[in-house]
Amino acid sequence: MTKIKDLRVVARTSAFFFKGQNLDVREIGKKLNVGKVLEGSVRIAGNRIRITAQLINVADGYHLWSERYDRERVV
Repeated sequence: MTKIKDLRVVARTSAFFFKGQNLDVREIGKKLNVGKVLEGSVRIAGNRIRITAQLINVADGYHLWSERYDRERVV
């Protein structure tokens, strides 16, 4: 459940169905019946962690927002 009105979040198992498949994000979004897709990654190198996130519009495939977060890794 989300705290933002009209925000729908697809179940992780539904989204992970597409993992490893070579599909365009627009096609994935249409199959999930969503208007936006949030994708990202987490990378760890030594004591550093980098998280990247990007919000993509399914209709045209363009990025609406992206951000990168670099921090010291807390163990």
